[in-house]
Amino acid sequence: MNNSNNTSESVAITTSIIFNPYGLKHLPIRIIQATLATLFNGFALFVLIRMKNKFTFSNLLFIQVSLSDLLIGCIDVPLLAVNSLYLKWPLGDFLCVAYLIKGHFQFVVSGLTLVLLSIHRLRCFYEARNDYEKMSRPRILQLVFCWLAPIIYQTIVMIVLYLNGQIDLNGCSVNYSFTFFVLHDTFVYMLPIFIAICLNLINIYKIFKRSKESKKMNAIANKQTNQTADISKSADISSLKAIVYRQTRRKCRQELKSVICILAMVLNMLINEYTFLIVWAVLVKCFECISLDFFYITLIMVYFFPVVNPVLLFIFNRRFQNEAKKIFLRKR
Repeated sequence: MNNSNNTSESVAITTSIIFNPYGLKHLPIRIIQATLATLFNGFALFVLIRMKNKFTFSNLLFIQVSLSDLLIGCIDVPLLAVNSLYLKWPLGDFLCVAYLIKGHFQFVVSGLTLVLLSIHRLRCFYEARNDYEKMSRPRILQLVFCWLAPIIYQTIVMIVLYLNGQIDLNGCSVNYSFTFFVLHDTFVYMLPIFIAICLNLINIYKIFKRSKESKKMNAIANKQTNQTADISKSADISSLKAIVYRQTRRKCRQELKSVICILAMVLNMLINEYTFLIVWAVLVKCFECISLDFFYITLIMVYFFPVVNPVLLFIFNRRFQNEAKKIFLRKR
């Protein structure tokens, strides 16, 4: 009888040591995040691949964002759930190191791709060439760079931290110093996003400026057409100018939607991810300054941005909307 009581007590103690109560409490949210991110981004990839212009540079960049978010949903979130659920990492040292590298570089892939999208839209607006969306060797290298550079960098960082004894393989966590944390996260995570925000704001300003100029020139051309109502060369030229200006304004409106779509994705990443990074930085410096409940709420927010990105793509990208509607209508 005493042996059975001792056994039950030891099991209870072992269970309390292994399981993390915060991880148990947030496990349903992790399951929802993983499911929605996988389904939404899987559907987004399916729609993007079905498009007629699927091999254009813009479309491949959106495919890369969706693929990166899909991997976050189906790999990172389940591994994070395991890490949060157990106080001791149960999947071995190799998977722990792979999880730490994967969990860090995947967000950088999304950030760098959004920077490339912002640069591409800015150049597209000024270099209106029919072949500008075509793929080339430099563009293929840019897509590969978005994956290879973060993987190589994060692998080197983890090796250095491991040699310095700053990786806890039992808990599968990294013991950052505050200085390293601020410098690393500012350079790797925050800098690409702020660059993307600045590029998109510049693009929006330029679009509004050109649209305003076109509106003004359109009014002048219409006035000249009315003044020369008789059939003459000047009337024809003024009429053609008015058509060109209207087309320019239409192009500005289309380009503005594309830029807003990218900017919305960037802001989505900024709000959800960088709230956690700021809280984590404060927690590294002063553990008692922030409650664990608030810390875990911000940690949950991080993995909502891959869920929201496909929704933003559907809202702001008309070509994506039309292709998605075709799929639903065919199923009916």
